[in-house]
Amino acid sequence: ITVEAATLTEENSYRIAGKDRYETSLEISREAWEDGEAQTVVVATGSDFPDALAATPLASSFMAPLLLSRKDSLPAGFADELERLGTEHVILVGGTVALSDNVKKQIESLGITADRISGKTRYETAVNIAKEIGVKDTLYVATGANFADSLSISSVAGYYEDPILLVPPTGMPKVVSDFIKANPVDLSLIIGGEQAVPAEVEDLFVDPIRISGASRYDTNKAFNDYALESG
Repeated sequence: ITVEAATLTEENSYRIAGKDRYETSLEISREAWEDGEAQTVVVATGSDFPDALAATPLASSFMAPLLLSRKDSLPAGFADELERLGTEHVILVGGTVALSDNVKKQIESLGITADRISGKTRYETAVNIAKEIGVKDTLYVATGANFADSLSISSVAGYYEDPILLVPPTGMPKVVSDFIKANPVDLSLIIGGEQAVPAEVEDLFVDPIRISGASRYDTNKAFNDYALESG
């Protein structure tokens, strides 16, 4: 794929970064919520991608930062950021294998309430997130085996607060198919080729749109083009 990239300079770009993924998530929060005031914060594990990406529309629906935590303890600076934000409630995404009860206890020790959205698998967790968000007229479906396709759609799905469902490359989870059947939508967007999202998923929708490319980069470009054309 040939892409003509813009020249990045100090005048037209800047970098948000920390010494690791956890501090980077804190830096994003400090940048986007410079004046604080985030009563709700969404927290996901920083050790794997599915929960955080599926939770992007959830965080958007609460106008909340999405912070990454270690499994068994809060990273350095995490508690200070919750205090700076004036956080009153935290939503933990994922089960205790992803975020242990010790993380929940550490948050509650700060005088902040915390609850959890989780499932037996990453696929059920994504469904339960979708139930929390609510379905309007659009659903996204991407593979739960790799991060690239769900990352490509996360900003648009987050902006419109549309759920992202995850599926394995083979073997459709019943919890996902049942949710899709119970929530008919006007627009269903399947991201990735049939090796990523099996053809049987299309049968669950009326007139689904599959957006894919020869590589994750082509798929990313194809979706961006689609999003720009669709407004």
